[in-house]
Amino acid sequence: MRRQFGWWVVLALASFLIFGSVPPALAKDVVASAGRTEKGAGITLEEAIMVAKRFVQVPDEYQNFQPGYCEGDEVFWELRWSSDNPEGGDVTARVNARTGELWGFTRWDPQPGKIRRGLPKLTRADAQEIACNFLKEALPGYFGNLQLVEDDSFPYISLRETATPSYNINFVRLQNGIPFRENSASVEVDANTGEILSFYFNWNSRLDFPKAEGVMEEERAKTLWRQNARVELIYVMQGGEDRKDATPRLVFAPGQGELMIDARTGEVLKPEDFYYGDLVGGAGGAESNAARRREAPLTPAEQAALDEMGKLIAKEKALDAARSLVGIPQGMELEGAELREEYFTGRKVWNFNWRNKKTEEGLNVRVDAVKGDVIGFRFFNPDPLQDKEPGYGEAQARKASKELLERVARGYLKELEELRVVPVPGRFPVVRSTGAPEDPRPVGFRVTARRLVKGIPFINDGVEIYYDACQGRITSYELTWSDGDFPEARGVIGREQAENVLLGRDNLTLSYCREFPTAYNTNADRPLRLVYTLDFRKAPAYVDAFSGTGLDYDFQPKDKSGQVFSDLNGLSGAGEIDLLVKARVIPVYEQKFHPQEQLIQRDFLIWLVRATGWPSAPAGTPEKEFEKAYRNALLMGILKPGEKYLPGEPLSRLTMARLAVRAIGWEEAAQLSGIWSLPGSVKGLPQEDTGYVALASGLGLLDLTGKDVDLGAGLSRSDGALAIYRLLK
Repeated sequence: MRRQFGWWVVLALASFLIFGSVPPALAKDVVASAGRTEKGAGITLEEAIMVAKRFVQVPDEYQNFQPGYCEGDEVFWELRWSSDNPEGGDVTARVNARTGELWGFTRWDPQPGKIRRGLPKLTRADAQEIACNFLKEALPGYFGNLQLVEDDSFPYISLRETATPSYNINFVRLQNGIPFRENSASVEVDANTGEILSFYFNWNSRLDFPKAEGVMEEERAKTLWRQNARVELIYVMQGGEDRKDATPRLVFAPGQGELMIDARTGEVLKPEDFYYGDLVGGAGGAESNAARRREAPLTPAEQAALDEMGKLIAKEKALDAARSLVGIPQGMELEGAELREEYFTGRKVWNFNWRNKKTEEGLNVRVDAVKGDVIGFRFFNPDPLQDKEPGYGEAQARKASKELLERVARGYLKELEELRVVPVPGRFPVVRSTGAPEDPRPVGFRVTARRLVKGIPFINDGVEIYYDACQGRITSYELTWSDGDFPEARGVIGREQAENVLLGRDNLTLSYCREFPTAYNTNADRPLRLVYTLDFRKAPAYVDAFSGTGLDYDFQPKDKSGQVFSDLNGLSGAGEIDLLVKARVIPVYEQKFHPQEQLIQRDFLIWLVRATGWPSAPAGTPEKEFEKAYRNALLMGILKPGEKYLPGEPLSRLTMARLAVRAIGWEEAAQLSGIWSLPGSVKGLPQEDTGYVALASGLGLLDLTGKDVDLGAGLSRSDGALAIYRLLK
């Protein structure tokens, strides 16, 4: 039986909660008392400090020391060193007080000399070797049962921002030679210096693992996976978070890719369908104001906006649609009306807000300002935690949803799948008078249907409805419908080929996993199973329906172990181009790079902008990606307002020099007059461009040797890519 803490331990822990540390005078008593519990500490605070200092270098200026004590599944001494300087860094360490082992630390050292721009000096292989050597020394009893996780992700790089690039090297626990991913180790390595910046480790030694006996053959597991994963042909929107830059793409993807197959019985385990919470409606965008007369002539952009406004429906017509199609409850008064352009979709939307001043219940209705369709509404209840018992079931939810869609979305019904109804669990299990707990009735139902385009599901579009089973009414509705050019499904690969790409040679792996959570059993200690499951760290998220290429979540090639582009073999600079692909600087839109073709202004600006910071998911097409890059280039000063830039024209060496120097923030230096000189081979150059050319030459981007240097000449695509690489170096 667990012995109770003495009052002095309570005082010590209370002091830790209030002051962030355990007073030294009480630390010994904490250890002594904790040592008498079942999970008690086995080492003193002083011993924990010595353990931490074996592996963590604490700078001399870190004179502040705050120890803490934490008891849960394990017992830990929490240690923190810091300096008096509020802008200084700190070191934290976590020592297992039961085993005397270091189980984690972080180091934050904001020294200006340790951060830099551009590509890292070390490779991932270098960082992996450093991480392995550290774990061998810090955790010798565990290292033999840790497996390195394959990863080809690249550190954060930027032409502008100074940052400490780092590699995260991850390991998973092996039990009986089989991975158990719940227990793991992670080591963060500085990609320039090789220093270890942080380390995390967790291990549960009290688990009962099923024996690895009587396991079915992998081919049998693959057959079961094919039969149950529901790999299907779908349209999905490619282009990141902003739909204005997105385009539909045709891919294969598994509908139940996360399923598990019991490795001994063949039982197929799937996540239970349940949903927590209400659907969140609403809209974003900029506020709209009535157009005012101006004496100054309108710009083309202003005139275009006015022309577009003339195509929108009037507020009164939109309001009539909201009232007739949704039905406004009695007692609600209209409090506001706004015309907005939604940020992510660019769609013009009328927003109407009603409120009942007595009950404080609110209602928001959104009407498409072009088509006049109600595209969303939501009731807002000031007291959502009602005590009312659910009195309505799935049949009522389905019936009410069908009636709503007939009323507000009649024109879309032919392009919707069958409705899918998922229960929303009650908050707590119900205990009846017999004393036996039972699952409560659902408090609501989430009703969804995907859009069908030419008979193929489009997973980004469709309807979402929330039916409140306590009130017996629909409280939210959302219609998402995109415009776009959907590729025809002609010449697509077969489903079996897509399944082969998803499964790969070894993507279906044997591992220990916990059973899926259910609505009323989300506990972390669910039973363990020995299962086959798809390892999505290796398996692609999608398969391109035409080429059969495995794609990651950002629609870039998943496998980057070799050369991504098929036409770089034997090319000088192929390795540098591959590295830029891995760093997400060069987005991949086709299987060939065309290295000797002339570089156009569109592609160079895309690469340059993506090299200035963390690259977002590429837009659906190079044209859309250029639009995004052009907007960002104007914001960063890489391009100037009114400056002529023609995306389809060849990029000249002079333009490349200007853009590159601006991208790294050296424009002010380039514009200083009288300090730059160029060799005689450079002729006819305007004085204002001398600094750009001199700096580009110094950076290794331009070769000014030779008789006559033609700065108006173009570059090949490989030359442009190598210029970006040198800029990052």
